[in-house]
Amino acid sequence: MRPSNKEIEKKFNEAVKLRTDGKYQKSIKILLKLLKDDPDNYFLLNNLAITYQLNNQFFLAENYFNKSINKNTKFVDAYINLSKLKMIEEKNLEALEVLDDCYKNCDEKGQLKILFELAHTNRSMGNFEKSKYYINEIFKIDKYDPFAHKLYSSIQSYKIDDPHIKQLEEIIKLKNDNQSNVDNYYFALGKAYEEINKFDLSAKNYLTGNLLRKKNSKFLLSEFKNLVDSIQSFFSTFDFSKFSINDNSEKKLIFICGMPRSGTTLAEQIISAHKDVCATGENNYLSKSIFNNYCKNIALDPFEILNDLNLKKNYIVKEYFKSLESKKNFYKVFTDKTYQNFLWIGFIKIFFAKSVVINCKRNPKDVCFSIFKNTFKDIGMNWAYDQKDIATYFNIYSEMINFWEKKLPNFIVSLDYELLISNPEKEIRNLIKNCGLDWDDNCLKYYDNKNVVKTTSSVQVRKRIYTSSKNSYLNYEKYFSEMFDTLNL
Repeated sequence: MRPSNKEIEKKFNEAVKLRTDGKYQKSIKILLKLLKDDPDNYFLLNNLAITYQLNNQFFLAENYFNKSINKNTKFVDAYINLSKLKMIEEKNLEALEVLDDCYKNCDEKGQLKILFELAHTNRSMGNFEKSKYYINEIFKIDKYDPFAHKLYSSIQSYKIDDPHIKQLEEIIKLKNDNQSNVDNYYFALGKAYEEINKFDLSAKNYLTGNLLRKKNSKFLLSEFKNLVDSIQSFFSTFDFSKFSINDNSEKKLIFICGMPRSGTTLAEQIISAHKDVCATGENNYLSKSIFNNYCKNIALDPFEILNDLNLKKNYIVKEYFKSLESKKNFYKVFTDKTYQNFLWIGFIKIFFAKSVVINCKRNPKDVCFSIFKNTFKDIGMNWAYDQKDIATYFNIYSEMINFWEKKLPNFIVSLDYELLISNPEKEIRNLIKNCGLDWDDNCLKYYDNKNVVKTTSSVQVRKRIYTSSKNSYLNYEKYFSEMFDTLNL
């Protein structure tokens, strides 16, 4: 029930624009005024709840999500939003109960949407059989759904006679490559063939899937390179001894850096198994704050940065810790594994000098291959569907880390993935020590950690450390030579 009156719609769009710009109080004021005239509008109630949540007013957000649901018990979006809020608050069982209630109340069209949410949520919690159950319920409604097949493949461990392989082969014969989302079948089949050691067929499907995904990608690597150049230009002459912001918070931050698929999720899972640590995953708090305050035209704005530092302003610190208010208050240590963290190490040194920065390192060819065979929700990852772009991105990342290590010696802790999987206990103990934490035996049982994991590594980190992923690129060297040859090794 979107606003129908043109004047009301104009006001609503203004509120959404303010929310997008981070001006939550102004957005809330407009939405409350609109609801005064239309108190039963479940769509407006849901949007007000979203805005309260973004402003870290979780009690009010939950209240208005429930009001939206009460006004329309079939409004799926409000249930999903309420469930996600419960997940942020680490009330995982309540999140599932909300989704179950929605499934009982919604119509057939809404059921498909909620089944996907149930499948994804259970997967992120490590409830893989439950996730498969809901995927199979989706297949009863639409046996060809490409997202369901891709999701199923991410959980399944394939054997040579797995019926899902035959299913995928038949579907691909029926489908036209110009149809939307057909790339999901190819990625799923590529994984299946890889697990039964049919590497030629696996490579063929990975290549086709990436080619199709690349068609819809609008990522410009040149823009990213400009951002990196502006960071290096600013910090190359920056004297850290002259600028520091007092961080008086009792909370400690552990920033986990590294390329996607380099072991960052595993690192966070190990560290957050510690009784004193809360995982925040890829929260994007720091990137969002820096872009909002110190970037212009996808480049750093030196004037704004220096002006704020000279005035001892600490927007970044305030905004970051405000965002952490959604987490349980009894935690004093928080991990942040947003993959862009490697760009902001200079800012971390200025604003969060007491924090720990960990850089996860892995064989570059294994990293690039692992990226190429996966899909990512984040549009910022649209460089991940082209062999040359992946290798070029890795080269830029490597150059950036080398820059920081020279500029800030001894500030970055390295975690070597190959060493970790070859001698887990030794490396895990060193990692916890480097984080400044007392030892906790739970860190060795990281696979039992009940954290919600939403990344593509959600299945792997629920297992004990295994070595089969080491040198996995070797089976594909002749197929992906363009990517491997572009790496600066």
